[in-house]
Formats: sequence, C-alpha cells, structure tokens
Amino acid sequence: HRVCGKKGQSTTELKPFFEIDIKLQGSQVMLSPPLEEIQRSINKAATAVLRCSKNLYNWNQQEKPVEERTSFYDMIAQEKEIVKVILLLTGSIQGTKNKIADVLVSFEDYKELWSMPVSDTIKKFSKSNPNMMDYEDKLKGLLKTEDSIESIDSAFDIGAISLKSGPLKQGLQQWVKEWKNGYADELHKRAKTLLDELTQETKDLQKSLQKEVKDIDSLGMVMDTLEKIRVKQTEIDMRFGPVYEMYELLNDFMGGNATFDTQEMDARSVLRTNWDSLIKEADEKIKGLQKTQGDFLRQLKTDVKDFVVDVKEFRKDFENNGPMVPGIEPKEANNRLRRFDDEYSVRKRKFDINKAGENLFGLRNQEYPALFKTESELKNLKQLYDLYNKVLDQIDEWKETTWNDLNPDLLLEMEEQANKFAEQCLRLPKDLKEWQAYKELKTKIDSFREILPII
Repeated sequence: HRVCGKKGQSTTELKPFFEIDIKLQGSQVMLSPPLEEIQRSINKAATAVLRCSKNLYNWNQQEKPVEERTSFYDMIAQEKEIVKVILLLTGSIQGTKNKIADVLVSFEDYKELWSMPVSDTIKKFSKSNPNMMDYEDKLKGLLKTEDSIESIDSAFDIGAISLKSGPLKQGLQQWVKEWKNGYADELHKRAKTLLDELTQETKDLQKSLQKEVKDIDSLGMVMDTLEKIRVKQTEIDMRFGPVYEMYELLNDFMGGNATFDTQEMDARSVLRTNWDSLIKEADEKIKGLQKTQGDFLRQLKTDVKDFVVDVKEFRKDFENNGPMVPGIEPKEANNRLRRFDDEYSVRKRKFDINKAGENLFGLRNQEYPALFKTESELKNLKQLYDLYNKVLDQIDEWKETTWNDLNPDLLLEMEEQANKFAEQCLRLPKDLKEWQAYKELKTKIDSFREILPII
C-alpha cells in the first residue's frame, strides 16, 4: 500500500508524500530539491528502518549471549514481500522521471521570455521604426502570455510527488514584467519626444506671433509665422492623434505601473488647449494687420524708392573708391575689399527685406542690376585676395624656417603646397588675371617654386 495513504483509503484520495518546487534558474526550468536528492533521502530512510530491526531480538533468547541471539533483521531480510517493498521504495522516484520530464518540457513554450536579451531585442525593434500598432501587438502578446502563466496549475501530482509551480510562475511573471517595461519605456520615450516637439513648436510660433509689427521686416516675419500656422493647422490632428493614442496605450497596458511626472501630464493635458489658443491669437493678429496694411504698403514703396537711389550711390562709390580702382597697391585693395564687402552685406539685407515686402503685397520685384554686378565682382575679388593672403602668410612662415630645421619631409611638404597654390591661381576667373594683385601673387608662387629645387 502507498506510504502516503491509510489502510482502506482509495487510490483517488491519496495525497502526495513529497512536495517539490519548479523554479526558473538562469536559462533552465529545474526542480528544487532535485529528484536525485529525494531518492537519496528515501534510500537513507529505508536503510535506517531496516537497521533498527538489528537491535530487536526474537522472543525467549534471554539466556543466550548477545552475539548468538537472532534479531528481527535476519527474519525481515529473508522475507520476500518486505524485500520487494524495499526495492520498490528505493526505486520509486526513478519510475516518475519521464512524467516529470514531460511536465518540465511543457514550460518550454515560455522559453522566449528568458532566452533572448531584453535590452538588445527591444533596441533592435526600436531601430526598425515601428508604428504604434507594432507596439500594441507586442504588449498584447505579453498580456496574453501573462494570462497563460496565471492559468498554469498550481501543482502537478505524479505518484508520491507534487510539483509546485508557484516559484516558476513568479519567475515567468517577472520576465513578462521586464519585457512589458522595456517596450513601454521605448513607447514612452517616443510619445514624450513627440509631446515635447509639439509643445515647443506651439511656444515658438506663439512667441513669433507676439512680436511687435513696426516695419516691413517684422511684418514679413509675422506673416511668415501666420502662414506656418495655417499650414500646420491642416495636419495638426494627424500629429496630435498619435501622441494621445500612445499615452492611452501606455495607460491601458501598464495600468497603475505607468508613471509620468507632473510636468509631462500637464503638457499633455494642455496640448490641444494651447494650440486652440494659438489659432485664436492668429485670427486676432490677422484682423489687426488688415487695419494697418495700408500704412506698411506706403512705407514699403517709399523704402524701395530710397533704396534705388542708395544702390546707385553705392555703385558709384565702389567704382571710384573700391578695390578695383587701377593703380592701387594689393594691400590697399584688400582693405577696401573688406570695407565694401561689409557695406554690401548691409544693402543685401535691405534688398531681402524689400523683396519680401513686395512679395507680401503682390508687387513686382524691383530690379537692381548694379547691386548684383557689385556682388559678382566682390565674390571674384574675395577669391583672389583670400588666396593672396593665404600665400603671403604661408611664404612668411616658411621664411622663418632655419637651415637646421630643414629636412626632406618639410621640403616635400613645401613643394606640394606651392603646387597647390599654383593650381588655385590658374583656376581664378579670367577677368582677375590682369589685376596687379594677381600678377604679384603669381610671381611670388613661381619664384618660390623655382627656389625650392636649389634649396
């Protein structure tokens, strides 16, 4: 009869004698304690019971010496039924190994939870540019796994052994939690980034919209801001929608475990309100500008007329006192180039402002051929004098080199740099090759290249 039962008790009522925990240890589902340890304990117990009978003697042997007395052990050891029971008892666990192994193998269905590195797998997933549905599928799959783990039987009774699944279920649930947190963190990062971008974008547009309109330049910037708002308004629902949906997804799947700081929650709650306020402010701005646009149009026309005169005077000054005046030294021409380049930058800024104003009011763009001719000449002159200054500086540096510091590597470097200067000189615009600065530049380069072989 079963050791864990009572005489007369039916087999279905028998309770397991041993309880073993199923645990997830590292990457393996294991038993604690292992079957081998239980078998050793059973064997030890059986041996101990048998040995006890060595000190129990049969009746009517008081007169015999102890060494001649017959113990019950001798009788028990020869009893076939008892020997049979002992053999069955000492081999009882071995007979359940296959069934226990089948139970353990059944948990391989959850192997993906612990066999793949969580962090690396989620990073790879994130780099694949997943959409919100992809995140939802991952989280739904984990919830399904969580429910499956919860439905695992708390115990598996096999013969005299009861396998307790509690520790294993706890381990598996911990892995599910780690995966859920990993995907939720990635989704949260994406939602937070979009939320911050939209919040900052709304603030920037509002800041630009609130600028005082005091001239054509500021009017153009405000009108540009109004146009940006108009364009973004057509797509704003498509941009707000994913943000709200991501946060809802996090709340649905993470429940009370989804924690957001106060600032983030506030930003999410006022996102739509702030945008609606911006739209209202833009409408009011447009109404205000409609009342003052006539004044700005008159100012623009005046500015354009004044600028036409200013460009003519600037061109005349450039021709009479600029870097292209014949006979001036390259150094003086270089100084004049810097001055007129700065003055041109001021006028180019004014040109851009007036052109933006003309486009704003639908006017024909005023042309300034003299201004762009000056721009082209300044551009060519800068190429010449940039190279001119670079060559002079480099030659002056080489002149400071002592004979002791000269070596084959340095001479080779000088030769390569001189050849490079010569190539750059040849590529300069043809019109510049009649200039004194160009001739002086070419002479310095050629002279240095002639001296190098002698050195």
